[in-house]
Amino acid sequence: EILTWAKDRMAKFKLPRSIDFVDALPREPNGKLIKRKLRDPYWADHDANI
Repeated sequence: EILTWAKDRMAKFKLPRSIDFVDALPREPNGKLIKRKLRDPYWADHDANI
């Protein structure tokens, strides 16, 4: 349903490949998001040559 909504309103190259729902986002003790923990599952099977 969300992907259908996005497809009607966004350019094809901007569409998300998937949408993942989580119970809680990983946060530092000071409240900031730990972005690395959010990215790690998507980079698990790739060589990061950036």
